[in-house]
Amino acid sequence: MWTPAEVDQMHVVLSQRTIGPITILELGEQLKAEDVPEFRDTLQQLVEQGRTHLLLDCSRIRIVDSQGIGSLVGNWISLKKRGGRLGLLNPTVRLQDVLRIIGLQQVIESFDDIGKALPSLAQ
Repeated sequence: MWTPAEVDQMHVVLSQRTIGPITILELGEQLKAEDVPEFRDTLQQLVEQGRTHLLLDCSRIRIVDSQGIGSLVGNWISLKKRGGRLGLLNPTVRLQDVLRIIGLQQVIESFDDIGKALPSLAQ
């Protein structure tokens, strides 16, 4: 049996649920180079199913590297081109700092309240 911490480190997406047009993905503790293929494939599958409004619950993310950020941006661009939306729910202070430093805090929408995130992303 694995501990919850070990499970968090094994998968990028821990859970998925849908509320109306929004698919919410709960992310694990890290988004690093080795996680990018799983992350990209998961989001690509959702897009192929017509799920183009995504909210990423980032409350567990502790470690993110440049390729993880690159994947976030790439997926944001891909969704936007398809008329979709990508938002971040409860990004950790670390993730907020990284986004601010590289100038993406104003580009990718972040929310600290799911009640505000859902109507905004549903537009």
